Amino acid sequence: MKETAKAGRDGIRKFRTTIAVLLVTGLLASCIAAVPLILTSTGHKKAQSQAEMPLPAEKVYAAAVNMVGAKGLKILKEKKNEYLQVTDGLKTVAYTTEADGPQKCKLTVSVEVLPEKGEKKEETKRREKELTLSEINNLSRRLNVKPTSIKQ
Repeated sequence: MKETAKAGRDGIRKFRTTIAVLLVTGLLASCIAAVPLILTSTGHKKAQSQAEMPLPAEKVYAAAVNMVGAKGLKILKEKKNEYLQVTDGLKTVAYTTEADGPQKCKLTVSVEVLPEKGEKKEETKRREKELTLSEINNLSRRLNVKPTSIKQ
């Protein structure tokens, strides 16, 4: 009788432990999944810059995908050869390529960052603008080309 009661208690303990582990895992997963939602709902327009690139859109897009992969960023949305949106949890970057002839394209980069603690909205927007230009420069260096024009 004692053995049956002890086995029953052990089974209940294992069951409770399993439930607790599943609950904690679920909570952690939901927190991680919520980061992109927080980034996309900060309530201000994303900073955006455009560059005309002297390469086909497919080549610029492929370089963006390779650059993102090298940085280990999480892909949120993708439309092959046209649109790529990624995040590192603190910022969201979107690359859009649009063919403008056989050997050139328009590259649009938009960035949205989470404001730092105590940071004013204007400072956050300034950082975002700088990051759009930085992303264009990084991609241009990777492709070994100079954009023919850059607009903010």
